[in-house]
Order: sequence, then C-alpha cells, then structure tokens
Amino acid sequence: MIVSVLALMAVALTWIGLGSLGKLTNPRIEETATPPNASRMTIAEKAAMSVIGGLRTPEKGRSAKPLYPPNGGANVSPREKALLAILEKGNDAEAFKALRALAALGGATNRQRLTAIMKDNSWSDELRTEAARALLEAGNAAEALLAVRALAVIGGDANTDTLNTMIKNADLPQALRLEAALGLGIVGTPQAGDALIGAFGMFPEPEVQEQLLGALGHFPFQQIKSKWEEVLNDPKTPPELRVAAVDALSNSSGDALPYLSNLAGSDRDPDVREMSAWAISAHDSEGLLGQDLARMASVEPEADVRRRLYEALLVQANNPSENLLPVIQNETDIAARVAGFNALGDAVKRGASSAITTEFDTKITPELTAIAVSQATLNIRMRAVFALRRADTVAAREALQVISQTPNPKIASAALHGLKKTK
Repeated sequence: MIVSVLALMAVALTWIGLGSLGKLTNPRIEETATPPNASRMTIAEKAAMSVIGGLRTPEKGRSAKPLYPPNGGANVSPREKALLAILEKGNDAEAFKALRALAALGGATNRQRLTAIMKDNSWSDELRTEAARALLEAGNAAEALLAVRALAVIGGDANTDTLNTMIKNADLPQALRLEAALGLGIVGTPQAGDALIGAFGMFPEPEVQEQLLGALGHFPFQQIKSKWEEVLNDPKTPPELRVAAVDALSNSSGDALPYLSNLAGSDRDPDVREMSAWAISAHDSEGLLGQDLARMASVEPEADVRRRLYEALLVQANNPSENLLPVIQNETDIAARVAGFNALGDAVKRGASSAITTEFDTKITPELTAIAVSQATLNIRMRAVFALRRADTVAAREALQVISQTPNPKIASAALHGLKKTK
C-alpha cells in the first residue's frame, strides 16, 4: 500500500542523490456549477508545487546575474568565473560545454546556478535541458523534483523519453517517478500520452492511479478512450477511482461528450452518473445533448444526479423545455428544483414557447423570489437569483429589483448585477 503523498515527499526530501539513471538521452464565472469534488488540482500536484515552485517567465536576453551570489562573486573561483563568462557571452556550443564543466565542479552554489538556468526561459531549451539533467544526476531531492517539472515544461521527444525512463526505474523514489509520470501530462504530445497510458500499470495504488487519470484526462479522448473503458468496465476498480476517471474527462476533447452522456444515463453507480453529468457541464463548447439529458432527468431516481443533468442543459444548444417543465414541476428536492428552474430560465432567454415563458413569469418567478429572500442556504438562494437573471423577462427583472432590497449583501449584489447586465 502506498504511503501518503506527504510522506513520500518527506522521504524524497531526506534522500540525497538520484544514483544512476542509465542512459538518459472561461472558466465560466459565478454561475458555474460547483463540481462534486471541488478541488481541481491533484494532491500530488499540490505537494510537488509546494516544494518546487513555478518556472520563471521569460527574460530579455541571456544574463549571468542570477548565476552570481549576492556578494557579487567575491568568493567565486577563477575557474567558475571563466565558465560563467562563457555562459554569458559565448555561443550556444561554448555555453553548452561551460555548463557541463560547471556541473562537474559540483557544490551547492553551482547547483543553484544550474537551477537558475533551468528555470529561465531566456536560455535555450538545450541548455535548460542539460541543466535539468545535471540536477537529476547530482541534485538533492527538491532539485530533482524541480528538474523533472522543468523537463516536462520544456517538452520535446527527448525529454519525454527521459521522463518515461525515470518512470520505469524502480530504483528511484516513488515520489520522483510519480512526478515524472505527471510531467508527461504537462508535455501533452501524443507520444507523452501513450507513455503515460503505459505508466498507469506501474502504479497499482488507486490513490496514484487517480492522479494519473487526472493527467491523462487532458489528452484527446480518442487517444485515451480504451484506458477509460478498461478502468470503468473492470468490476475490481474501486468506486472512488471510477468517479475520478469520469471527473478527469471534464478536461478532455469534445468527442468525450457522447461517452459521458452514456455514463450519465446508464451507469450503475449514481456517483458516476452525477459526475458524468457534471463533466458534461464543464465542457466549454455547446453540445447537442439536450433531448438526451431531458430524457435522463425524467427517469433518474437520484435528486443529486437530476440536479447535475439540469446544470448540463445550460451548455446545450437544444433545450427541450416543454419536456422538462413537468419533470421540474414534480421536483421536491430544492437544489434539483432550482437547478431545473435555471435550465428553464435559460430556455426562456433562448426563445422558448409563450406557454413556457408564461409559466416561468406567473409561477416560477414568484417561487424563485421567495427562495432568494428565504432562509435557505446561500448557494440555493444565489442560484435562484441566477435563474431569474438567465430568464431576463420583464417579470424576472421586477423580481430582481425586489430581491436587491434584501438585507443579505451577497444576494442583493447578485440581483443588482443582474439588473445592470440587462440594461
């Protein structure tokens, strides 16, 4: 069983030296639905980022200033000064040799210089890569983690091979191998995706596989489809991992939508159905799943899943409001009911029939107004305001005017913002 990521990071930070590596050649704004699992960054990514920090933004031209200590270089040896001068003023071939010589001198200060080069986009990718490889060979655990992340950001086939080699090296600490695997997700090329799929079986622990699925979810769906089918169809897959797999597809390409729709309507696990519907709503481009989503909502027994299905309707080009209305009218769960009202409000804004618009103005708008000024949770009250803002009818705007006088500043502000938006 794998130890926690924090424990892995602690082990990595106390480990000195990597040993031989072998031959290493819109988001939508406030109205966006909250995912069932609100955190979008994996545990491993958070832990790694806390250790290694971010990579620096490009600077103008090559500069040796970051390579000298704060004292201006008073304690720098003549040999080091000569190498630093070549790095600053020499051509790429000379700088490459100087960097290797600097790495061979060793020492914490020179490792810091290598780190500075590796993190700075003003140096060539070849020099940055060489600095990263030197840190992999001789750096401490934190420097090695940063080197892995740098190789991923720099990218390229050679660095992809390096990361893949590290993943397969069982002599390396698991935290470093996992960082290399996640780095393939940053590289993002088809080659990196195939390597990451191959790495999946090297980390059998569900906690780690969840993070790998998160990285794989950013690749085009057709490339990763077989892995998802394998994971979701395997009866031995833990329920939490199945949900995480669906969650990851919120970042995949648009051709994942039919697959997600099928899961939302037929999977045995209501948590998977719920996450599938949410993942559909997380895709930016409008889909054509309105009829299917409405049908699913009419037969779905779980209120939480119906709520997500209504939310997914907000990003569909077709919204069959006539079919939805009786389903939503029968909702007894307030969260699902308000989500359904949002879907109807969106349909009204898009030009729903006069019957739907009249129903919204005469019956739904008063109910949403009452909810917005009630003692319901802030989330429910805000969503009631959003439904009125979406409909944007005369009656809805009058309701927003009333709600803007409520003592709750957040609710009042949301209503006022809706009024300003419609002017």
